Amino acid sequence: MWLFDDVAVELPQELLDDQTKAIIFWVIFENPADFPGQFVVRRNVLLVGNANVSDSQPTGYAIEDKPWLVVESLSQARALIPDDCYNLGRQNGDEPQIVEVWIR
Repeated sequence: MWLFDDVAVELPQELLDDQTKAIIFWVIFENPADFPGQFVVRRNVLLVGNANVSDSQPTGYAIEDKPWLVVESLSQARALIPDDCYNLGRQNGDEPQIVEVWIR
């Protein structure tokens, strides 16, 4: 169980096997303030440094300051997500503009 913004999330074990790497995820936004009427895909990086999954906590987190991609539809945004990602959907407490979160 991992906490993202104080929300417990179960991650697939294959994502947790190597705890010395960054976990990369993409957030799809609809109609964000900086791109009204558009869908924006932003890449996020969660740096993990503890090899014990049961006790691990994120050691660093970064949101890229520029949009990764800006498109006109949700289907176009989803088509840009790498094939090896897992859809977490929305979480309690997400901003209303967040459509879904994909994690690798």
